Amino acid sequence: MLNLSYRNTQNKSVASATFLRISESDYSCMSKHIFLTGPKQIGKSTIIKKYIHSHPASYAGFLTEKSKEIYPGATSVHMLDAAFFTQKKKPSKENFLFFCGQAPDALYHQYNLLPDPAPRFNKIGCAILDTIPINTNIIIMDEIGPHECEAFEFYHSIVKCLDGDIPILGVLQQAESALYRRIAEHPDVEVIKVTKENRNQIAFSFHTPDTHQHLLSRWSERRH
Repeated sequence: MLNLSYRNTQNKSVASATFLRISESDYSCMSKHIFLTGPKQIGKSTIIKKYIHSHPASYAGFLTEKSKEIYPGATSVHMLDAAFFTQKKKPSKENFLFFCGQAPDALYHQYNLLPDPAPRFNKIGCAILDTIPINTNIIIMDEIGPHECEAFEFYHSIVKCLDGDIPILGVLQQAESALYRRIAEHPDVEVIKVTKENRNQIAFSFHTPDTHQHLLSRWSERRH
């Protein structure tokens, strides 16, 4: 069964889960939205992407991807529309967000870009989240980090989705921020911490048909 310290609106602790087989009673406790968090490179986004590949559904939302090919000499981060993820859409200058690490302003100026990523988050992110089709089964948000806090329009689009009817499957960077707290403390959100010890079990659980059917049933419940 699933051993998970489920949070309620009075106790918003992050759950460190051990996933085995999920029973029907466990599903009844699960929140509408599920976010994974944990250290960098622990495999959070890999779990989400494998889930999308393994379970056909009507997806919307966004995924972020790094590239070393778009801007020579730099590693850039891009926002891709999750609705087209299986079509292998690639990073481009049109979906660029920011450069990895503490990139100097000179690097941005070299490519005639503003150092502040907020306007790009607002433009690209809101274009995705504010136009989610009504028949979407699951919204993907992979990933959300501290950069988004100053992108106020995008911030509010995320919160609007949290308050909406469609289940969200997302990733939260393990970094303290106002947006992290806003998401983690939302009554419909379950935050699960991924560790080296439990990541394989979590991945296995997410790839089972039962978990997918649970998320789809949450979508169906909210529609009626």
